[in-house]
Amino acid sequence: MAIELRELRSSPPSMMDFVVAPVTALLVFTLLHLKGIGMTPDGSALWEGAVSLASGHGYTYFSGNPIIAWPPLYSAYMALWTVFLGPTGWSLLVSNGLLIVAQAFVWNGFMWTMARQSDVSLSPVQSFVLSLFLGLFIAV
Repeated sequence: MAIELRELRSSPPSMMDFVVAPVTALLVFTLLHLKGIGMTPDGSALWEGAVSLASGHGYTYFSGNPIIAWPPLYSAYMALWTVFLGPTGWSLLVSNGLLIVAQAFVWNGFMWTMARQSDVSLSPVQSFVLSLFLGLFIAV
């Protein structure tokens, strides 16, 4: 008695499946940062790099020394927000919040695509939990 893999195929995701995880990710991110955003030594270096890039001083610390321990892509992303919102905590919150929302959306789509291509059943709850976990706790 063989089980056909076609029977296990999950139904296609609805638009709601792609909206719930990003909105929940934004809500969780907001609740975790009601009193502001924490600053670690790594985060401080990346933020200094972003402010330096936005102000035209290259990828450097505020002291003028070049940042060589961290790649500049994340700082370049934050520099774009710094240009529009200024070098404030608000620009950090906005840039990180939108990145979290984008991650939840992309992880959700990635999981639905993998499930469809591999004929694995995936429920909306599984996709929701995995995309939130990956976007909020693993990738940050």
